[in-house]
Amino acid sequence: MKKLIYDTVITGHHSEYIGHLVDYLHESPCGGVTYYFVVHPNFSEMFPDIYLKSKNVENIIWTPISLDESQQLDASNGIWSSLRSFDTMNRYANRLKVDSVVALDFHFIKYAAIFRRFSYELTSILFLQFYRLKRESLKQKVEFYKRYYVTKWCVGNPKVRKVFVLNDHETVDYMNKEFRTNCFHMLPDPIPQLRPLPNFDIYEHYKIDPHRKIYLHIGALGARKGTDEVINSAHCVDVAEQKDIAILLVGKASNENDMAVYKGRIQEVKDKTDVQIIWDNQFVPSKMMKSLFDQCHAVLLPYKNAEFSSGILGHAAASQKMVLATNAGLLRELVLKYKLGELLDVPDAKHIALKMVEMIGKKAEVVGQHQFVKNHSPKMFAEKVLGI
Repeated sequence: MKKLIYDTVITGHHSEYIGHLVDYLHESPCGGVTYYFVVHPNFSEMFPDIYLKSKNVENIIWTPISLDESQQLDASNGIWSSLRSFDTMNRYANRLKVDSVVALDFHFIKYAAIFRRFSYELTSILFLQFYRLKRESLKQKVEFYKRYYVTKWCVGNPKVRKVFVLNDHETVDYMNKEFRTNCFHMLPDPIPQLRPLPNFDIYEHYKIDPHRKIYLHIGALGARKGTDEVINSAHCVDVAEQKDIAILLVGKASNENDMAVYKGRIQEVKDKTDVQIIWDNQFVPSKMMKSLFDQCHAVLLPYKNAEFSSGILGHAAASQKMVLATNAGLLRELVLKYKLGELLDVPDAKHIALKMVEMIGKKAEVVGQHQFVKNHSPKMFAEKVLGI
């Protein structure tokens, strides 16, 4: 049997997910199945540890796309990006004569799967589901029904056998019932077991006053993540508590305009408050990221799109750190179920400031965090995705 794993993106969770699959196949080789990993042309250079580990697994074959193919995908946007990505995947699937394909992002295949016909079975992961989206404004309704019908028509293709939804049983139950199918399945968003940097000290590295509590806001920064509100929250902290708080932003802004805006607002915080604020404008390596989670006081998740799961939630739980999250959607349910931290009644600067002060003397409830990590192991993730 031949199976193709397709993901040509190398940022964020994409490489993490491929790493989990390789780790699983390294520890539990699956005889009789050959796995072709169709990835970005620079994958082996950027993630040598993953690539080298697979050298000991006979049934893993790396099949990077060409640089020209990668550039064409980068040049596409919207529907055309999805169609072109599917065509690339389909070309390799036919060339390798595989029996099944796992497209690690539903966006890669959603439009083409409505119209195209193919011989192999297809599995994918739906990150941006629609069930929990608000439908109050006209714009929100248009977005809801666009995703509704694209998803419905896609799973109407009999070759689309499984579509996974991260961490969300309720959405899975709704969509199976709504579309009269059983192809939707809940997938635990995997929490990697990372090792911290040896001899790393977050206070020394960022020159943070040792008496301050560090509130970490990490990942791709932007309006959807509540980055504006996190920065502006410093102005809302009472003067008496400002000396006790440090806000650490780690990650890159989503565009050049946001970068300029954040730099200006951060300078205003430095000029007008006693809150210490630092922006490490980069995506840090996994060992350093683990150190930041281990050594901060709490993690800020005032996300605007709380309907979806967040990998940051898992990293915080693995490091036994509280989160401060939006009181809505799937994030709310997970925080309440596993007692992972505090919720914001309103995800604005004022309420973030109030909660940060309130959390200064609090500690995490580790029992729920342990259970959350256990229920979201990379092993469980890999077994479901690979169909084992």
